[in-house]
Amino acid sequence: MRFHLRKILTYLLLGIFGSAISITAGYFIAEVFFTVVYPQPVPVKTESVAEPIKVPEEKKIISNPKVLDINIPEVLSKGDVIVITFDSEMNPDVTAIDTDIKGRGNWVSGKEFEYTVTSVIPNKQYSIGVKKDSQSLDGGVLESDVYKKVWSANKLTYKINVNTNEQGIRNPITVSFNQPVDKNSAESAFNIKPAVKGTFSWKGQTLTFYPSSFQYQTQYTVSLSGNVKTERGPSVNISTSVSFQTEAEVFKLKVPYFHQQYLNSCEAAALRMALAYYNVHTDDMSIVKKFGYNPRYKATSTNSWDDPREMFVGYVDQQGSNSGYGVYGPPVEKAAKAFGRDAQFQNVVTPRYIAEEIKAGRPVIFWGFTSTTQSPYTWNVPRGGTITAFKGEHARLIVGLKGSVSNPVGFYVHDPINGNQYQYWDSNKLMRQALYLPGVTDQIVVVK
Repeated sequence: MRFHLRKILTYLLLGIFGSAISITAGYFIAEVFFTVVYPQPVPVKTESVAEPIKVPEEKKIISNPKVLDINIPEVLSKGDVIVITFDSEMNPDVTAIDTDIKGRGNWVSGKEFEYTVTSVIPNKQYSIGVKKDSQSLDGGVLESDVYKKVWSANKLTYKINVNTNEQGIRNPITVSFNQPVDKNSAESAFNIKPAVKGTFSWKGQTLTFYPSSFQYQTQYTVSLSGNVKTERGPSVNISTSVSFQTEAEVFKLKVPYFHQQYLNSCEAAALRMALAYYNVHTDDMSIVKKFGYNPRYKATSTNSWDDPREMFVGYVDQQGSNSGYGVYGPPVEKAAKAFGRDAQFQNVVTPRYIAEEIKAGRPVIFWGFTSTTQSPYTWNVPRGGTITAFKGEHARLIVGLKGSVSNPVGFYVHDPINGNQYQYWDSNKLMRQALYLPGVTDQIVVVK
């Protein structure tokens, strides 16, 4: 409120009101400013009413979801259904299903997701899972990635490796697989008939069977039959077999080798080697003389010459159908005996008979040929009659056997003309030589 007071003492106004005073035209004009304070109402005592107590709302606890299971086949194939199960209702919009498997998925419920496989690459490893931070409907989050790995289906292939013609009696048999398999189930599927003891070993995906020993010249059958479990999948029923023949036993006499010393001394060189086997040492010419040696040329006018069944015919060191030839079995038998060894001439040649002699430790001289380019020819002999001969006639020494006495597969030969030692001839080759020219090539002498 504002009041105007005139002619009021300046000092009174200053002292009471603390006002500001100004003088104008010979009188006082005072402009006073002050505040009117109204009296406060007297409080009245009343009874207070208590307000209701507010109880704070209980805070809801949110738990993080968990993946209970990823149900996936042991081996993945087209058409398989993979099921992922959660313990909470998941929010499909913020749940990350992650996989490199081609297929299609859908939620069958808030807690279950299905994924159907539409295609796979054989023998490949795949994975499927749920990424962390996937959310449940109530706001919980998956704390870490959850994945499972699986291999796609692959056909189990296998191969039995064995020498079907001449398997060594102690040589191993291997079985190769195209993928890792359970070792025990593979070994259980392995079988050999007739039964043979042995041991197994593994290197990578290959099973090896080491036999204690097969029998010589025996037919065996090795088979795989039964359930073999692969490491990446279920058991596979397999069935295969291979038959094989074991090798023939090799038996060789330790017979020294000598090259023939003359053009026509093959029979003498063969006997020289046989005698050396018995520690009887000599030379070709000494043996030729024991055959009976009185060299001369064939009488072409009468077509007559000496008889090789009785002595050496012609010159031992000269080549030609009229100058030098050789000798047949009986004089060789006689010469062996002259050097102190028993001997037996035989003009019936069979592989079994030769095998028996070799197995008994007795070398055998046999007649054959080096070539058949020239036709056989004959001449008259002193005692009457004729003798059949041909220029390719040649003698060798049998010193070894392959096979058994009852089933000789072949023989080992020392050939004095070309340096071949323990040269292998199968039985058929030997008999082709022996049967080529009766009376010439069908001769043997066993040196005992």
